[in-house]
Amino acid sequence: MDQVGQLMLEGPLRVDLSINVSVPASWSKKKHAQAMDGERWATGRPDVDNVSKLALDALNGILWKDDAQVCCLSVVRQYAAAPAIIMTVTPL
Repeated sequence: MDQVGQLMLEGPLRVDLSINVSVPASWSKKKHAQAMDGERWATGRPDVDNVSKLALDALNGILWKDDAQVCCLSVVRQYAAAPAIIMTVTPL
């Protein structure tokens, strides 16, 4: 929200996106520990392509003029203690 009213990024951009999802409550303590240790990948929903599109589209006209400026995109979905989307944007 700090970006609203600021100058938008111009030119080509690299975006690194980390999608943190909660471990299902129905999982055993063993599976939960494995997920938190990175031994299990988050393979369920939401799909990484859908979250990526939503996150990039949401910043059109706020952080950049258009998400077509994103030339390099790296996305990882993982289990974490709290759900979050963490985005790092770097001009190329």
